[in-house]
Amino acid sequence: LKAYGLDNSRRQILLALKSNDNASISDLSKTLISKISTTTKIVHRLEYEGLVETMNCKIDGRFTRVKLT
Repeated sequence: LKAYGLDNSRRQILLALKSNDNASISDLSKTLISKISTTTKIVHRLEYEGLVETMNCKIDGRFTRVKLT
């Protein structure tokens, strides 16, 4: 992943999703021991780069699910 120019936080999220695809941002935040707002910013950057896809939970719109593309 380093060859693709990913920093440590983005690598950690991608590795977390590899073992737990379709995780919520809250789950990723707990795994990375970071604030939800920080995790959200990183996920949006990964989404912009086309590495992940996000979708709002149909049952509870407050939750956003993240999966690898």
